[in-house]
Amino acid sequence: MPVKLFRLFLILLLCVLTLGWTQWWVRRTMLSVKEDTMGKINAVAARELDYNMTVWGASTALVNVNPAILKDSTGYPTMNMGINGTNIDQYHGLLRHYIGYTEQSQWLLLVLDVEGGLLDRDYYYHPHYWIHHLDNPAIYNSFYDIDPAIQRLQYVPFYALTLYDQHAFQYIKRALSNTKEVPTEHLGYKPNGTGYYDLESNNKVSPFTVDLGTRCFEKIISISEEAHAKGIEVAVVVTPCFSAGRDKILNYEAFTEKVEEFKQNNIYVLDFSDHGMSQNPKYFVDNTHLNAEGANVFTRILASRINQMTQ
Repeated sequence: MPVKLFRLFLILLLCVLTLGWTQWWVRRTMLSVKEDTMGKINAVAARELDYNMTVWGASTALVNVNPAILKDSTGYPTMNMGINGTNIDQYHGLLRHYIGYTEQSQWLLLVLDVEGGLLDRDYYYHPHYWIHHLDNPAIYNSFYDIDPAIQRLQYVPFYALTLYDQHAFQYIKRALSNTKEVPTEHLGYKPNGTGYYDLESNNKVSPFTVDLGTRCFEKIISISEEAHAKGIEVAVVVTPCFSAGRDKILNYEAFTEKVEEFKQNNIYVLDFSDHGMSQNPKYFVDNTHLNAEGANVFTRILASRINQMTQ
């Protein structure tokens, strides 16, 4: 073999080995994270998290439902599995995985908001949380539903490295110094501060329609069927929507009618989107996100309804 070709071969081999080691190290490091959003995902994927009641949804689950209050009011140890920007359509697979192994679960609360709760995603949100779990078939299939391009992971060498963005580096840094064992701080809940609703900003918003996704709707039904098969109750919880913002939603009635259809599958529907507290701006940061005070008020209302259903 000519010397130049041999050197080229060695350079290519070194590059492949370097990329292979980097991909392995990044995956191992991400799997070691035990805190914050990635910690919650990792704990479920590793079957380390099991509660009597779990709260699932996007940011309106994360900041609107205080699990400590649910536990105190209902007696069910509760974990908030809310993940910012990630509705049931994207993490349907993680929830299926949880249902498959849980031994403690009695209630799944699937939290939706009017503006994005039934959205069929057309792109992955924050894939760095998930890439290291795409060897799980259920999680992989959820991503494939959103964008089949994810199959490149199987055919394109080191493609996974291209899906990590700058947000991943903070977790790598934390993982190298983190000693926490489980993501139990606030039981997964993220208090949303003390800000109040900006009425003036809402006046500038034009009327709009919300997505009523078929795929997301069907995934909620399939989740409920798997949960019911294990004796787990399922409730779809629609969180409060500030009245002035709700009035801008042109198909609000169509949304509420769609949510009511879940009852046909023995799913409890708890729709608080037009609850009385939706008239009070002091509880809201924006149309669908409550501040910490609002979350505490809402969670007590939710707990009361759950207690009524279980009596």
